[in-house]
Amino acid sequence: MKYLKEYEIRGLQIDNDYRLLPEALFPLYLNTFACECDDKGLAAYDLQPYNKTWVVSDFYGEFSADMPTWRSAVEVSTFNSKITDLRLFKEFEIKCAGKLLAKGISAWFVMNIETHRPEPILDLKDKFLLDNADIIPVSSLKLRIFPTIEDTPLNYKIRLRDTDFNHHFNSIRYMQLALSELDDDFIGTKKLRSLHLKFLKEAFWKDFLAVGHSRDKDTIFHVLKHNSEDICRIKTTWE
Repeated sequence: MKYLKEYEIRGLQIDNDYRLLPEALFPLYLNTFACECDDKGLAAYDLQPYNKTWVVSDFYGEFSADMPTWRSAVEVSTFNSKITDLRLFKEFEIKCAGKLLAKGISAWFVMNIETHRPEPILDLKDKFLLDNADIIPVSSLKLRIFPTIEDTPLNYKIRLRDTDFNHHFNSIRYMQLALSELDDDFIGTKKLRSLHLKFLKEAFWKDFLAVGHSRDKDTIFHVLKHNSEDICRIKTTWE
């Protein structure tokens, strides 16, 4: 069943031309999913007494080149694409005045906080009735080709304010940290057209992360490592 939430574009979400930053749409989508779960009585604090929590494992989004300006109203719509024994797939569209700004898909699972293992979610089918939105295929979440990246010039210690209610490194901070490692001259002349995140392992307060990237023209592969292991892989395309 479709779920819709409206937002007003705020100052922290815009560039120097007062236009919405494409990367600001990722947090809006995550917040929309959180609000939907809250309305269903399935928010993180609802699951916590049962030692469970929601975790996003994959995200893929495509963005328009023409973004609206500060204080414009943005609508985020989510749709239930598929539910398996362990994962829920959510498609989304983000529009402004009827114009499509972004579309994409994500995968979620419920994790047991003690074992750090996925829990079966088929009993939630009645809460997440499937839609036939056909916005973007589930196969878009597959990050098929990803180079080995050894050069990680940025080192970062996770601070308490970087963590979420699960005490994990916040999903948004993975993206922000990866983009912060890019050259300002590149960021200043290009627009983000797609964002693909693959979360591999958890990271926590006081962990040290190493961040690097490999660029192939306007496609960039980003990696975040902890103890020399990849914990998040990100692919971005620019125009």
